[in-house]
Amino acid sequence: MLSRLMERRGLAVLLLAGLSVVTHGRSRRPYLVKTAMSWLDARQYCRQGDDGDLATVLDQSQLQQLLVAAQGSSAPQVWIGLYQDQPRWQWSSGDEVTYYNWNRTYFCAKVNAEGTWEDAVCDDLNYFMCSTDSSQGSRTYTLIKQSKTWAAARDHCRQQHTDLVTISSPRENQAVRKIAGGSVFWIGLFNQPWEWSDGGDSSFRLWAPGDPDNQNGTELCVSVTGPSVIVSLSVWYDMNCLTALSFLCCDADRSRSIADRCVFMSTLMSWSQAQSHCRSLNKDLVTIYSQQENQQLQQFPGYILGLSWIGMYHGKESWQWVSGERASYANWKTQLFCATAGPDGYWTDVVCDELHYFMCYTDSSQGSRTYTLIEQNKTWAAARDHCRQQHTDLVTISSPSENQAVREAAQGSVFWIGLFNEPWEWSDGGDSSFRNWTTGEPNNMGGNEKCVLLSLSSPSRGALIDKNCGRAFPFLCLGDARDIVLVKENRSWEEALDYCRTHHTDLTSLLSQTEQDLAALEVEGARSPHVWLGLRQSVISGSWFWVNREPLGYTAWAQGEQPQCPQSGRCGAMSTETSSWAALGCEEKLNFLCYTA
Repeated sequence: MLSRLMERRGLAVLLLAGLSVVTHGRSRRPYLVKTAMSWLDARQYCRQGDDGDLATVLDQSQLQQLLVAAQGSSAPQVWIGLYQDQPRWQWSSGDEVTYYNWNRTYFCAKVNAEGTWEDAVCDDLNYFMCSTDSSQGSRTYTLIKQSKTWAAARDHCRQQHTDLVTISSPRENQAVRKIAGGSVFWIGLFNQPWEWSDGGDSSFRLWAPGDPDNQNGTELCVSVTGPSVIVSLSVWYDMNCLTALSFLCCDADRSRSIADRCVFMSTLMSWSQAQSHCRSLNKDLVTIYSQQENQQLQQFPGYILGLSWIGMYHGKESWQWVSGERASYANWKTQLFCATAGPDGYWTDVVCDELHYFMCYTDSSQGSRTYTLIEQNKTWAAARDHCRQQHTDLVTISSPSENQAVREAAQGSVFWIGLFNEPWEWSDGGDSSFRNWTTGEPNNMGGNEKCVLLSLSSPSRGALIDKNCGRAFPFLCLGDARDIVLVKENRSWEEALDYCRTHHTDLTSLLSQTEQDLAALEVEGARSPHVWLGLRQSVISGSWFWVNREPLGYTAWAQGEQPQCPQSGRCGAMSTETSSWAALGCEEKLNFLCYTA
């Protein structure tokens, strides 16, 4: 009785003064926001609350908590806090990734808006980044906002600065990306995979405009055509090696002109057939060292009638910096998340749920390593588990020589290697490794699915799906909030206060958007048009305060306007329809919200 009297006196003081001096503890919990938003907008909304963010999943039990919190959603999926950041390729063995052998299609490199690198046709027009080295050893970067081909960009940089930019580390890549401000631009990396059939070292090139373009990824051999109304010179094209063309066979004596040492073959053959035919004559397909020699090809009868094979072909990838520095760092754009190696020795990023053979390695106690091709079709994860159970791990490749050894052991098969991409991070910075992808996910469809949805519908309920971040979905926030309880009994504000202080802690206060959202979910089940909150108006000043003495900072009044005098002495309630607050007569009989500290 004495304690109840003291409570009444304390409330009387608050009613007179409207003071707020005490805070109460809260717990971190998930809650559903039904308004559909993009992933970025959803994250911004969640972060309005105290220490709030999109939901993180630590384990299976917390996944079940999220599914319970999302029960009121009418949408089949909701955003959570998992998103794709920069690629982070790792070996399943934990070894450091020091060597890459990705399969590339084109021959010059640019940095995209995300900061990763893409190979492109060298005749494309892009902005470019120049570097300038000072006599003091410092280096500055300059973005040139002029659209040029790669070669023209290189020439500009060499005339006005030092060279097209060379990037040697993640830190340098980040610095260059920051200067670019989201622009796509050329860097000084180029691929020189072209070799001559006879082993010649000619660096002469005379590509047709737009070539080489490796159309469909199959144009790995080179042809030449005579002058025409389209081009005034004999120019070169990359073509599919299986195309049947005429060709020129030449001997190795360069002291004689091409006309004297070469023979034009009008029989149509593929590039490899033409090479074999020339070698059967103790000759080889023609190597061209100069513009003069290129023009001499026109002396052969029939040559100007069409395309003819020359001795150039696409050999091994050879990415180089224009500065001559060793290409020890790479940041190629990849779309998918596990790696296979192909018959040509190059690697491809693919969906991890694809089925492939796989290569295990076994380390002996003597320090030797052996490779074993397992000719069973498994997903990447199942392949890794098999290797760890039966051998040491999925294969790690650390050098070109090791890549060649693994390629030979594969005998022409496509197979999993131990390289995987883990670019996924949690919005709140958490380090949870929990993943529960739907079968076939993540698949980064269209190359732009970088945010993650939690599926709420069968048969994939509780599984994760990657999706375009710009799509609008409801979402799950995680924020600090107290446990709020809806009491479905109609009482006056004073009676509700007594009930809450007897059976719980107090009538609830709402100090943030997080608690407002949680309360809005609770009142959906109310049996009155409003529910009482622990909100009261001072009878003297007309100011509003929480009866548990917490500060009144956050508000959600209808129309955003706090009721003032002369309506002194009223009580605060939440609308069950709009979730906004209203000032009502304290004697009205309503459901109410209590909280438990």
